[in-house]
Amino acid sequence: MKILKEFALGILWAALTPLLLVVIAVVAVFAIGNFFYEFVLMVIHFFQGKKLFPPFEEDIKAYKILKRSIEEEQKKEEAKPAPAGPVYVQANYFTGTPPGMPPFPGDPRIGNPSSPYGVPPSVPPVQPPPIENREVPAIENKEGGDDQ
Repeated sequence: MKILKEFALGILWAALTPLLLVVIAVVAVFAIGNFFYEFVLMVIHFFQGKKLFPPFEEDIKAYKILKRSIEEEQKKEEAKPAPAGPVYVQANYFTGTPPGMPPFPGDPRIGNPSSPYGVPPSVPPVQPPPIENREVPAIENKEGGDDQ
């Protein structure tokens, strides 16, 4: 019985192989034809100055929705009243001298009690540690060592 099943499968594959090859050939011809069609279409669009890949319909709808929402936001901004006077934005990154550092020379806030920052505390200038004059022993190269 097993021999009959394998024989039937062999006949089935023998009958379906030409059909499978025909399907593969049709798909290949369609793919090559589509390639040449798209190539010619893109060359024509290139020389006309159009986009090579036009946007999808969904992209156009999304762009219109986005544009409409931006216009609504702009209308809301235009409807707001203008401020009463000029607004000055001051970017004050440094509110004083860093701790442990002497005040900056020419700082107008130094000694000015009316400054909103107050009078900075007097900080003694930071002195580097003294350098000791020590003699460094010379390293002698002994002959016959491992350094050669």
